[in-house]
Amino acid sequence: MVSRAESAASTRRALLDSATDLLDEGGPDAVTLRDVAARAGVSRGAPYGHFADKESMLAAEGCERLSDEIAAQQGTPSERLRGALAALVTVGRRHPHRYRQMFGPRPAKSPRG
Repeated sequence: MVSRAESAASTRRALLDSATDLLDEGGPDAVTLRDVAARAGVSRGAPYGHFADKESMLAAEGCERLSDEIAAQQGTPSERLRGALAALVTVGRRHPHRYRQMFGPRPAKSPRG
């Protein structure tokens, strides 16, 4: 039997994966909490149980993935630093929408959510 915490973590991961896919496919305007929920196969209200808004959801995803990559670096401190910087550059090149979401100016609030 799946615990409540495991179910919540699974839902959160599904939401983040769906948001990332939508962001990579069409940029920030392609991401709405309603579309994220539909793609994740959860209720329309599910995103609001995990995130304050679209921006916080997208920022969380980008930061979590990047921090996981940085934490996985091994070697001397300078090797780990080089690896971390390489991971950051890779995100910027391969996922420009994600990079801008994490490090660019904060967008104005959208009525679409």
